[in-house]
Amino acid sequence: MKTRKTQELFSVRPKQFFDISISRKLLEGNFAKEVSHELDGLIFQPIGKYKPGRCDDILKWKPPSLNSMDFQLKIMGLGEELLPWNVGLLYVGGCERPFAQVKVTKETVQ
Repeated sequence: MKTRKTQELFSVRPKQFFDISISRKLLEGNFAKEVSHELDGLIFQPIGKYKPGRCDDILKWKPPSLNSMDFQLKIMGLGEELLPWNVGLLYVGGCERPFAQVKVTKETVQ
């Protein structure tokens, strides 16, 4: 029985891996046009058996124009009675403790 890709709800396909020596070719030329997803960077990982899950030996590279950082901002009310104030706590990388604090303005709260 032949499958019709246009009618699939989702699909699973093998992931291609390439040697580091052709990194530039992957970003330039026709390769980016041949893949079914947007090519916005490269992931460098150690040679050897693939290990699913978190790996601190992986390097993700993107061109400067496509770099981004994911974070969560939690606005906390502090102070009591006459002088309450808000503080913004920035969380990055799924850490339990905030990475930094930011000043909160009326516009931030909205």
